[in-house]
Amino acid sequence: MPKSNHSNAVYRIGFWSALLTALLSIAWAAAFAFQFSTASQGPWGGVEETVQSFNFVTDMINLVFALPLSWTFVVMMVSVHFFVPEDKKIWTMIGLAFAIIYAVMANINYLIQLVTVRASLLARETEGLGLFVSDNMHSVFWALANSYAIQSIGLFFAAWAIEGGRPARWIRGLWIAVGVTTPFQFAFSLGLIPMAIAFPVLGVWIVGIPLSTVLLAALFRHMERLHPQLISTHQP
Repeated sequence: MPKSNHSNAVYRIGFWSALLTALLSIAWAAAFAFQFSTASQGPWGGVEETVQSFNFVTDMINLVFALPLSWTFVVMMVSVHFFVPEDKKIWTMIGLAFAIIYAVMANINYLIQLVTVRASLLARETEGLGLFVSDNMHSVFWALANSYAIQSIGLFFAAWAIEGGRPARWIRGLWIAVGVTTPFQFAFSLGLIPMAIAFPVLGVWIVGIPLSTVLLAALFRHMERLHPQLISTHQP
């Protein structure tokens, strides 16, 4: 990683965006685990069943964390792009491009759920709703959930710009590991692999994203504290 020639704003914004990304990803994982533990097992019984059983906390609380996660993630990737050496920026630019695609998909998906689907379920307006509810594994929700596969591609490319000491190597390795899960994410979405395979893949994301972003936040904070010393050593 570069050691100087950056404003404190890069380090500060990088630190907070990485830290918030870590916290939001942990909160999302906890909410998802809670929702999964309370979800009914078996095939979907239709939109009327969803209307009868709908509860915002058990059905949508994870989206409260997933939506802002997409915002902090993009800001984090922008910070990483400004942080890496000039000859490595091609990798972070590709990563940032995929991060923006992920964020657009995620925002569309989650705002549809939080605004349109939630209001329709509460009002019992069911016409055409089955195409959008998350209970239906063939719905638009699950198609747009491939945003995380897109995010994983971005991390895979950005990983090649991360270099330096042990924390940087860990970040790079974790981002590569998350990126490698991309084909499995798409395969699950297409119905090519069972849940038994998809869940370990999800585990890589659940561990890889929070851990790597905590390490990245620590790296940004370290560089921010080091920055004044580096400036003073380069002054005539």
